[in-house]
Amino acid sequence: MELDHEDGNIKWFRFVHNGHYEKLERCFETALNFGKLIFTMDPQRDPLAVMLIIDTVAIKAKQYTWLKTLYQTAKVYFHNNYFL
Repeated sequence: MELDHEDGNIKWFRFVHNGHYEKLERCFETALNFGKLIFTMDPQRDPLAVMLIIDTVAIKAKQYTWLKTLYQTAKVYFHNNYFL
């Protein structure tokens, strides 16, 4: 019997994504870690668009060094200047 990876991934993404938004209200560092987890699962497609919110959560969690490293890495990885 073959496991349907796509269906399993969708369920896992939704489970983690819902937990991410619950923690976003007051536990910023935990929300950031959930965002990192979601993003590392599929960084090329980013199906839940974590990159749109991860910078705000990183600022609220006071993880400035990590945010700076993220943008420097993303700038090199995506080969563009969208990350200023």
